[in-house]
Amino acid sequence: MPALERVAKDIPSDLWLVSLSLSDSSNFSMTGFSYSFRSISNFISLANDSKFFNRSLGVSDSKTLVETYKGEKRRVESFAIVGRMNVFGGAGK
Repeated sequence: MPALERVAKDIPSDLWLVSLSLSDSSNFSMTGFSYSFRSISNFISLANDSKFFNRSLGVSDSKTLVETYKGEKRRVESFAIVGRMNVFGGAGK
């Protein structure tokens, strides 16, 4: 599916997705984590510029968590993004 290829292309190196969902009515949602709010914002901006989302994506939930990795604590941002997917691509990039 070209829309999912576009999502994969836009994922920053410090952001990972945990779930993707598309309902019958084209409602789209995804959840994931990142080490920075900036990466989440850039990811949404790039995806929104595509013909598949038509600027419909936005953050519906976010939380700051702390994880311990190799004995060091670091901040991790948890997020949920929702919007509508134009499954036919429509006009645009």
